[in-house]
Amino acid sequence: MSLRHLIALLFVTLLTACGVAENDSDALEPGVSVTFKDATFAGKTSNPDLFAAVVTHAGGLEAYFCDGKRDFWFRGLAVDSVIQVTEASGASLMLEVTNDVVLGQLTVGETVTKFEIPKAASDSLYRAETFMGEQRILAGWIKLPNGEQRGLIRNVGTPIPSTLATTTVVPVVNCTSCDSFVGALTPAVFDSNAAVGLRNKSGHEFTVVGLGDSFMSGEGAPLTSGLFSPVGVISGQGFQETWSNGLPTSRGQRSFSLSTDERALLAREARACHRGAAGLKLAVEALRTTWPANVDIIHQTFACSGAKVAQLQDTRYSGPANCPQFDTSDPNYTFCLAISDDMPSRSIKPQVPEALEFLRVQNLKADAIVMSIGGNDLGFGNVIADCLGPFSDCAKPDTAAQRALAAGQKALPDRYRALMTQLVDANIPRPNVFLTSHPNPLRISPNRLCAGADFFPDLLLTNLSSSNAEFGTLVHTEVNKQVADAVRNHGWKPITSMLNTEMGHGMCTAEPWYNTRNAALATQGEDLPSDNGILNFASVFSPVFKVELSAGMFHPNARGQREGYMPAYRDALDVALTTRFTPLTPARFRAGQVFSDGSINLVWDDINDFESKTVIRNTANNETFEAVADRKARVVALNGVQATFRAKACFSGPGGRDICSVESAPITVEANKPTHTPQVTTNQVVTATRMSTLAWSDLAPSRTWTTLELIDSAGVVTKRAVPGQSISLPNVTLGTRFRVAACNDLGCGPATTRTVVARSTELDLVPCPTGQQRQSDGVCRSINNVLVAAR
Repeated sequence: MSLRHLIALLFVTLLTACGVAENDSDALEPGVSVTFKDATFAGKTSNPDLFAAVVTHAGGLEAYFCDGKRDFWFRGLAVDSVIQVTEASGASLMLEVTNDVVLGQLTVGETVTKFEIPKAASDSLYRAETFMGEQRILAGWIKLPNGEQRGLIRNVGTPIPSTLATTTVVPVVNCTSCDSFVGALTPAVFDSNAAVGLRNKSGHEFTVVGLGDSFMSGEGAPLTSGLFSPVGVISGQGFQETWSNGLPTSRGQRSFSLSTDERALLAREARACHRGAAGLKLAVEALRTTWPANVDIIHQTFACSGAKVAQLQDTRYSGPANCPQFDTSDPNYTFCLAISDDMPSRSIKPQVPEALEFLRVQNLKADAIVMSIGGNDLGFGNVIADCLGPFSDCAKPDTAAQRALAAGQKALPDRYRALMTQLVDANIPRPNVFLTSHPNPLRISPNRLCAGADFFPDLLLTNLSSSNAEFGTLVHTEVNKQVADAVRNHGWKPITSMLNTEMGHGMCTAEPWYNTRNAALATQGEDLPSDNGILNFASVFSPVFKVELSAGMFHPNARGQREGYMPAYRDALDVALTTRFTPLTPARFRAGQVFSDGSINLVWDDINDFESKTVIRNTANNETFEAVADRKARVVALNGVQATFRAKACFSGPGGRDICSVESAPITVEANKPTHTPQVTTNQVVTATRMSTLAWSDLAPSRTWTTLELIDSAGVVTKRAVPGQSISLPNVTLGTRFRVAACNDLGCGPATTRTVVARSTELDLVPCPTGQQRQSDGVCRSINNVLVAAR
């Protein structure tokens, strides 16, 4: 088929795709399904700056156009060898697929660009995408055999031109208008297999990754509590606590690729890091009970008790007991390893690299990175040790607690900044990162803290004086301040709704959400080596006895994680899930075919990348109609009554609640024969004697198509077009008369006859004589004369 024949088929193709049958002698038969072969086509268009790539497969095709400033993605179904599709921006594509070339035209506004591109290597087209909070980041690159390429990254601001120098990551640089996304994307070859995979992808996975310290891992809240003696040793009737098995979780829809050795290593790390019934884990489990089953919420945590920012970035970790680096000659090694809950045979990997490797191997995106980190950098352990001394006043200047806090205050901002850079470089969008604040475990009421005798019979904690408790609160406030600064500075999202939930649930209350030392020893035993210094003599009641320590003290217990932290994580993730699965508004919602029974077909383009339904509302009476996800048309009975409709896309959210897009602009339709004539607006001349295109505006509610009859030609040619689009009339001489009428299946409205005339492309600056006006053909005529007149 020639390109000329192809262009002539534009409007027939459009209407047959909408189910409209031609009824004149020159009309083509409706298209039938075809099968495309797996192939990639790529090349330049008639605009040398605009590159094109088309990937075909059995189900249809995907096409990409890019000039380095704007780009367009199209998806076409295999309904005919000639395909007409429209992108969300309104750009339309018409093309024909042959064995060796793809030819057609791209229409953007009033600009028409033709192309004829050859078959190319399968790695000529690359694609990358991710989500930045609610914003989808989509990028494409076209590489030609001679090395030329075009690439663009769409983000929330100005599109970013991009060059594909490597197939690993593409850095985003020099971006002054996109502060919310400066990082890297991972491109992949977009061939026939990738295109089919994109179509078959449900888009219903949401991956949550936990990173950080003991408050994220679940320290203090084992999966099942142990039964220990008061000094933290298993008695004759006691038993060991249990921690997580370390394995990622989903609803069973995801099959994780983990070897036996990898599973065993994750289990050992989880026990060593004290990954228990953490609030994030509980939040994911709660969300799975409310969100529909087709949304697979995947969870994996790499958090480790005792971690600092360095252990997230690049430093291996030796566990919560801070055992020596497995140096068997160290005198504390044997005891330390014995109480450190099955440390792996080597230290634990840094969390971010381990998490990224997990996501890569499992082919997952980080929809939410949830972190609790920074408290240990501010000297959490040092502050506790110093403030629990029997005669300590850790609030005084130059104490160990003060020095630890000061060092952390100075270093932590830069550590957060380096962590942000690492996550951005790893293609983790900033709004996908959450950083949590923390309640105060010493709080009884707004004006009272746990201190001294409030802790009896925990003899160690009775050493915490009121002034030291105030200093502990100051440290807690500083942790949350640093967290708030990092959230603000780095574009992360805060999790703060658990703040003040500790009121009435402090460590010394009747319903504590946080562990005293005695409570931690009873549930998870002595799992920290006793301090060789001040804590061995910390208790004024038993100064000569060794002080047993548990990593779980000062941490949320099972109830604190469940009732304090879990709701905050759940609510934050619920917002993220809702944002992720809020569909985009259906594109080009419009009236289609009008049927003889007085009904009308409403049609639209579904531009969502996951399953959704379309809800159409009659604005007059709020009556709604639904179309399932794979339908892009809905017949509505009107019986001659004019009605106005809006459309929105909806996803079935938690508890049967629909999550919907905003509604489309209203369209007014009526099932009557048109009573108006289209208004011709422009005509374009190719040469001095030939005209190429006409355009008209025809937005009447009853119109389905427009007919154009050439009166002076050898025969009568009928064309169909949609509002605002141009129609091509090759080989039409100037002076040719034509009729234009608006039609639908009920008939056509009154026709008007007009004549094709020339319009000059050059401006003669010599003024016309008085009483005359220069016309579009450059000739001065009387002001009363017109160029295109009704005959």
